[in-house]
Amino acid sequence: MVFGGAKVQDYALIKDSAIACQDSLLTNSVIVGDCAQIKNSIVSDFARVGGNTKIENESNISDSVCIDGDCKVAKSKIGNNVKISGKVCIDDSMIRDKVTIFGENANINRSVICAWAKLEGEFKISRSYISGNATINGKTKIKNAEIESHARISGESELEGEEVLRIIIDDNAEIIDSTIKGEYIIKDNAKIIGERLINSEKHTEVISYTNALYTDLE
Repeated sequence: MVFGGAKVQDYALIKDSAIACQDSLLTNSVIVGDCAQIKNSIVSDFARVGGNTKIENESNISDSVCIDGDCKVAKSKIGNNVKISGKVCIDDSMIRDKVTIFGENANINRSVICAWAKLEGEFKISRSYISGNATINGKTKIKNAEIESHARISGESELEGEEVLRIIIDDNAEIIDSTIKGEYIIKDNAKIIGERLINSEKHTEVISYTNALYTDLE
């Protein structure tokens, strides 16, 4: 169904039980199928949208993006060969540049995810920046963090930085089954396993142990 001012043009295809409405635009060889719904949004430039996906609230999906499964995208921009599947809710975020996401009741809110990052599992990400081949895997919660340069977060980990001074995980650092709250910079191959780091003071602690295992912390 196409109604409510929606337009399908320039070799775009809408099929199956898909819906485009509320002034949406499907253009330039996109395919929207299955039970997907496009509301007040743009899908363009060879993008593919299927499954039970809902794209709404002025979202922009473009540049060979593929979204499938039971996903919901609102007020977000997704472009340049991003692949999203599973069950993921994305709100007020930007995702681009060959990111791969497979979610299980996952949420991304007010975040930027780019540059070959890979996310998988039951994660909740808000107010964060994830890029540079970073990997998120498992039942993780991430808020006010910057995760870059091949950093890895896995297991049941929780990261929560300050609103101004975020937690920074960088340069091949790895966090496994740990809770980290406060103002931390963790980098240079540091590996934190099963620890609980809570910094309640107004300073930044730097953890930088090259090729070392960082454990037994108080």
